[in-house]
Amino acid sequence: MTPPRLLILKRLLDPSLQAQNTVEEIKNKLPTTESESIELKGVFVFLVSALETMLTDTHVYFLQAFPEAFDFKDAKFSKDEILACTLPADLIERQIEKNAITLAYGSFPDLLKAFTKSLGIAEPALDQATVDRVIEIKETRNILLHNKLVTNRLYISRAGPFRRSEDEGRKLPLTAEYVNSACESVSALIEDLQIRMRAKYSEYTRIAAFRRLWDFLFCSPLLKFDDYWRLDEEKDQISSLKQSDREHHLSSSEQSFLAVWRMHFNGWNKPQGVASLYGLVGETQQKMLWFLSTLTDFDLR
Repeated sequence: MTPPRLLILKRLLDPSLQAQNTVEEIKNKLPTTESESIELKGVFVFLVSALETMLTDTHVYFLQAFPEAFDFKDAKFSKDEILACTLPADLIERQIEKNAITLAYGSFPDLLKAFTKSLGIAEPALDQATVDRVIEIKETRNILLHNKLVTNRLYISRAGPFRRSEDEGRKLPLTAEYVNSACESVSALIEDLQIRMRAKYSEYTRIAAFRRLWDFLFCSPLLKFDDYWRLDEEKDQISSLKQSDREHHLSSSEQSFLAVWRMHFNGWNKPQGVASLYGLVGETQQKMLWFLSTLTDFDLR
């Protein structure tokens, strides 16, 4: 059983759009925020965290749809993790989340490389000057949190060509002008990544995901997607359901899958639509279990 790709471009872009909004909010606050103030330090930390969170959340969502893009060679599962999972897919998702969090705590170049490689957007190369500026920004955040903005060996070795000191023991300034420049660099990087994701995954609309899911669940000529659903292409969603005159010819398992879909779309509860695992066997039962677990995160409405 190979599940369908349920990635939706809008959801893929949501974390980056949220991060961009955060950057704009910070920029708007800077004219009234004093250099070296605790408020400025706070928004600067928030700026870097917004970028890291955006990369992590986007990466996790993508890998849930394309798990083969994740390198499982070093994956380890504890006894508790195995016992806590209902389906094998749960183990995969937990490992993906753990790995993404680990990357976020590592070096920024490694995080960005893993992100662009997994999503297939590494080419052409990102603007290196922008990446190098963001590297220095993250390392400044690190010494702000851990060393009171005083440079140390770690900062000098990791901050790259835009490091602001060659010497250990120097306290770096944190001005509104520096944070504004940091906002510009972070925003430029996020925008570049957004453009690449839009170009690469433009065909992954919500309606396309619905169709892929439908084709995975149903292979009968009696169950053509457009015979059962009305679409709103402009809003990229299902607008309403239809009743097909072929429904009374469906098998019991097909009726079960159709009933589950309709129930999660608008609470459809016809008597013949009661889904039961007792009438399903083998891969069909496995498919139903997968379908039900998918609906915890994939909204059919």
